[in-house]
Amino acid sequence: MAIVNTNLTLIELVYWICSAVALGAALTATFMSSIRFAILSLWVCGLAVGGIFLSQGAELLAITQWIISTLGALCFIFYSVMLGEYHSEETTPLKRKLVSAILPTLAGLGFSGVIWLGSRSLSSANAGANALNMAPPSPENAHNLATIGKSLMDKQFLSLQILGLTLFLVVVGAGVIARPEMKEKSS
Repeated sequence: MAIVNTNLTLIELVYWICSAVALGAALTATFMSSIRFAILSLWVCGLAVGGIFLSQGAELLAITQWIISTLGALCFIFYSVMLGEYHSEETTPLKRKLVSAILPTLAGLGFSGVIWLGSRSLSSANAGANALNMAPPSPENAHNLATIGKSLMDKQFLSLQILGLTLFLVVVGAGVIARPEMKEKSS
């Protein structure tokens, strides 16, 4: 008969608790009928995954996970309130719905294509150096948050600006889509 060591260290215990919470929250979000509670469950799942990262020694990854899951949950709540559960029955004709769905999609694809082509021309104009990838950090600066931040702001500034502009356009677009339509007055 083999003897199994059941003594868990505190880090292993935190790992398994966070794993159980993440799995439970993901399953809850999957089978939840209310979108607000599903978003809350996904947020808890993201926090638990950050706890898993923290228990494995990846502090920066854990903090990034917590920030991203919190901002994602806030955005989802914003969209669910504006576009989701609180709308009455739709009166927009199907033709107008198709036009309002296809034109922004084409504009987004065009914007993505321009960014992709621009990034390719930047990398080829840099004499063989890849302008989109950061150089790996030196071992003495590998875990220095200031070095990572400076590297992001120096080498990835354009990408961060494009990301910020895209997120801004998404929020404005959601506001435009969600605003109530004014009924035309018949004369």
